[in-house]
Amino acid sequence: MQFNNIIFNYIFYYIISEKQLRTWIESQRTRYGKLTAAKSGQGAVKLTERDTWICSSWSFLDSSVVGGTHRKEANETAAP
Repeated sequence: MQFNNIIFNYIFYYIISEKQLRTWIESQRTRYGKLTAAKSGQGAVKLTERDTWICSSWSFLDSSVVGGTHRKEANETAAP
């Protein structure tokens, strides 16, 4: 499975703690979500080599990544 290879390579090359690994996975997932989010009125964006790697390596998340509300929007709706 591709995901296991990503994690194994990361752990193999870097001696890291579980917390560091969790943070890395969450940040990669967040970055993937931001890269694949549809942006209104924006033309084609040129991806960096790193962004291209993230898109190809984390593409299995397509069915599970769902956009959320922005913090500012959530705070405005929660105010009395």
